[in-house]
Amino acid sequence: MKYLTFRASAHAVMLAFAVASLDNVHKFFAHAGHDGLAAWALAGALGAALVTLSIMLTHIDRDADRRAWATMAAAALAVGVLSGSLQTSTYRETLQPLTAALLGFGVPLVGEVLLALAVSAYEKSQARAAYRNVGQLVEGAVAGQLAAAVDTFDGAAIQRHVETTINRLAKQAVNHVAGQAMAFYVDSVQPVEEPEAVQGEPRAVVDVNAKTGRSAEIEPKLNAETDWVDQGNTARSNAKSERMEQLVQFYGENPNASQADAADHIGRSKATVNSYLKELEEAGRVHVNGSVQVLG
Repeated sequence: MKYLTFRASAHAVMLAFAVASLDNVHKFFAHAGHDGLAAWALAGALGAALVTLSIMLTHIDRDADRRAWATMAAAALAVGVLSGSLQTSTYRETLQPLTAALLGFGVPLVGEVLLALAVSAYEKSQARAAYRNVGQLVEGAVAGQLAAAVDTFDGAAIQRHVETTINRLAKQAVNHVAGQAMAFYVDSVQPVEEPEAVQGEPRAVVDVNAKTGRSAEIEPKLNAETDWVDQGNTARSNAKSERMEQLVQFYGENPNASQADAADHIGRSKATVNSYLKELEEAGRVHVNGSVQVLG
């Protein structure tokens, strides 16, 4: 049953049309003056050429090799026209010209050439349908796998990851806002000026410090404010030094850790960690080259 295919059936029909045309072509060559054997040989050669070209045409992929397909189709059409003209000449002896032309050209062109073209187009269509079926099967399998993955979806793990990310962002935002606020309050500290005396009241007499040019009354206030600012700067410097030491200790234990992990560890941004690493590298404490190597 494997040989009983659509293509094999079409080839058998082409061969039958060619055999049916032999007698008409033989009569033409016989009337042209050829002896019986030569007439049959020429008729058989013409019929075999047309059948061979038609069968070859069914085996060429039109989309893969258009030039070869077009050449083979043109050759089959030319041989079919030649065979049709010879058979039409024979049919005219007994039939009307129109009927003779229809039969003479119809048998070789329709029964062999057009049938070969139809087989080629049909098989190409079947191949495209097979590709579409494969694509649909693949899409169905992928959809099934996605559905199975959704059934085993771990929502709690995703929720934990989201919460961790949000907490990290919130921590960085708080640190950024606190740093800006500290800088604002430090920069906004201004010396306290001596208030003007109320009209009608005697101005308080104060001693002016010859060295600073400030009154003795205002001097303690300025000193207190300056001490507060100095204490804030010292506290920030100590906090920065402490974070840099934490960073050195962290990379000493985790030399291949990312800056994001380091920023999360010391509670600062990646930009701050990068700045700290530059200062530590300039101080000869670490060496940064892909990973962070603690030198001492």
